[in-house]
Amino acid sequence: MNYITKDNISFILATIGSLGTIYTLFAQRQKFSLSIQSYSHKNNSLLMYVSFTNRSRLPISILNVSIIQDNVCYPCVYVPTKVRECTRRSGKEVISHKEDFSIQFPISLSSLAGSSGYLYFDKLPKNYPNDATDLTVQVSTNRGRAKKMKLLVPNE
Repeated sequence: MNYITKDNISFILATIGSLGTIYTLFAQRQKFSLSIQSYSHKNNSLLMYVSFTNRSRLPISILNVSIIQDNVCYPCVYVPTKVRECTRRSGKEVISHKEDFSIQFPISLSSLAGSSGYLYFDKLPKNYPNDATDLTVQVSTNRGRAKKMKLLVPNE
């Protein structure tokens, strides 16, 4: 019996190719996480300090982050905006001055890397809850469809 035939070789190569395709599809899945480090809501605006983590071996770009409230998406501000300012003084002398800006989009994350920054939402509805314990967020990336996440709001 001769096992080395054209049909057997074609079958083995097709099987290897199929396994490679399946592996590639699973390797290209979106594997990222988002966590809220701090949360502040006032006057129909929301400021969150968040951490993004890419757990995939492929780079990913985060194109948009929106809050979902009553099935309506409220996107964050894309252009860096001054969100905090802190000045320390000793008498009349300024010791230090720091300005924090919201994160710039798109957020590019290399493989197995992370980033953090402020997300600023300036157009929330008037009925947005002041005492939210969890938050539904939709994150759009350059790979696949938008991902909805339910995040816990940290206690201040």
